[in-house]
Amino acid sequence: PGEEKNPGGASLMVKAGVLENPKVDMIFGLHSYSRFQVVEIGYRYGAAMAEPDEIAIKIKGKGGHGAAPHLTVDPVVIAAEVILALQKIASRMIDPTENIVVTIGKIEGGQTTNVIPDEVNMLGTVRTLNPELTPKIPGMIEQILKGITSAYGGDYELNYDFGYPVVMNDDQANDILIEAGKEFLGSENVKEIPMPSMGGEDFSFYLQKVKGTFYRLGTANPEKGTTGYWHSSHYDINEDALPVGAGFMAYLALKALEKL
Repeated sequence: PGEEKNPGGASLMVKAGVLENPKVDMIFGLHSYSRFQVVEIGYRYGAAMAEPDEIAIKIKGKGGHGAAPHLTVDPVVIAAEVILALQKIASRMIDPTENIVVTIGKIEGGQTTNVIPDEVNMLGTVRTLNPELTPKIPGMIEQILKGITSAYGGDYELNYDFGYPVVMNDDQANDILIEAGKEFLGSENVKEIPMPSMGGEDFSFYLQKVKGTFYRLGTANPEKGTTGYWHSSHYDINEDALPVGAGFMAYLALKALEKL
């Protein structure tokens, strides 16, 4: 439990010994998925979910009257250029075959209509799948911030917080999952997920210690309006998926115990 926020609940649980007493040999986790129907599950071999890093940026300018911007260093305008420039990391600064997302989810600055503020604060996230690429991203962000703020006489602060590891599913665990899924739900309801998600999941901390896999449980039902994507205002839980998920997880545990 961590909802993509550092340090992630799983990391703390691992440190507390949750995998040691009793010793865990294999672990399975599920997540709701509104792209699949109820009774469908999804699996993926290898990298399944991204590393979710957090960024906090402060643009520092010089405030003043909104009618006299020439006497100020406007952090709002600078922030606007920074947000657009950050998107060039994915499109112009790294190999286009790499998977990366840079999103600014919060921007805050100013109090009223006619005053240019002294600073603007932004919060965002960076998602990557390649552990060799990830350490290079803070430098790219720093390069953009330095160039844009210095051009307008401003300054900046950057805090880059590396997040959870990439979710790497184990082949053996996936094989057990697929076999159990076909037996419990039917072959037609066990689906491979063709692409990794750029979402993050602290379940990855467990997978660093023991074999396991993180799979998807379908929750979609258009008639009930449960097709909204995660974190959107349209998302709604479909309680019909609860007995399916609980029943299959119990069956999966028994199947794993037979195989191990």
